[in-house]
Amino acid sequence: MFSPSKVIPLFHPGDVLLIDGGTSNLEVARQIPVDLKMTIYTNSFPIVNVLLNHPNLDILFLGGKIFPSSQVTVGLSVFQMLQTIRPDWLVLGVCSIHPQLGLTTPHREESMVKRIMNK
Repeated sequence: MFSPSKVIPLFHPGDVLLIDGGTSNLEVARQIPVDLKMTIYTNSFPIVNVLLNHPNLDILFLGGKIFPSSQVTVGLSVFQMLQTIRPDWLVLGVCSIHPQLGLTTPHREESMVKRIMNK
């Protein structure tokens, strides 16, 4: 089972984190220490809202078309920005795992963002 508390010790000052939307990822964001200095890229409105009170974080929001059900951004502008990022860490949201297809999500545009995040 996924445990956000086991992820947090991996992050160090100066690291660059790319974090996707999702409830588990939101919990990771909630547990990031308020004094940690790092750069975080995200396409998730809820994650940005949680991290706004962290004065030492450099938060970059991946703007694009809003996908309301997941509260994330998708689209060409997100793809373009992701091509310029070289994160130390990726925290990727997963909707389900299929035995033949692997990690899946029911929405095409959202899955395309996840795919490029994982490259």
